[in-house]
Amino acid sequence: MKTIYTKTFHISQNKPNASDDNAGTELYPYKTINIAAQLLEQGERVNIHQGIARYGLYFAWSSLDSGKLYYKVGKQCGH
Repeated sequence: MKTIYTKTFHISQNKPNASDDNAGTELYPYKTINIAAQLLEQGERVNIHQGIARYGLYFAWSSLDSGKLYYKVGKQCGH
């Protein structure tokens, strides 16, 4: 059974127009993963495009929340 996500955020440090002030779409991606970690809700996913990221993350949800969050990195997300 295929998982259906309600929203997909995109992170791309290599796109010149990437910014954490963007909408996080493929055309207007976020620059850092931390902004997506703050906004991500149950049933959503993040595609992390090619690049180098070294972060400590703070997630805005509790481990007691039900549901899963999904991150795809590099070639897995088709980039």
